[in-house]
Amino acid sequence: MSRPKITLKIPKKQLVDENTKFYIDYTWWDGAGRSLESYLQSKLGTDVPTAETGDAIDLIDMQTGEVQSLSGFEYAIQTYFNQQSADFMQRSSLVDGVFSALLSNGNRPMRALDIAKKVNRPSETICRTFGGRKIHLGIRPYTE
Repeated sequence: MSRPKITLKIPKKQLVDENTKFYIDYTWWDGAGRSLESYLQSKLGTDVPTAETGDAIDLIDMQTGEVQSLSGFEYAIQTYFNQQSADFMQRSSLVDGVFSALLSNGNRPMRALDIAKKVNRPSETICRTFGGRKIHLGIRPYTE
């Protein structure tokens, strides 16, 4: 009597390297039952100018010409992070620094190498931290 042949299909692990792009997945916040706006208000306190969240602001991407509509709150957050000192992201924890770098970039996907320069950390550390199964503040690899 022969034994049945067992075949296991192991899903391919997504290869993450310094050219992998990362972004903040806003759906993660909804799925985790958390509010991004509340989190940012609690972390940044009164430093962030409160804008009318109902007011839409159109921004033009100078590289692509694409028009992006942002809520007043999103615009205030992006402006806040862009006005911080150069070492602001470097003084933060890795997770907070990467989160800030992505927000300052309008949450457009950024390569690990570019993020590493902003937060002054090795790109390998960024890949290991954000390329695994655990999701930190919604930051995950971007798949096109």
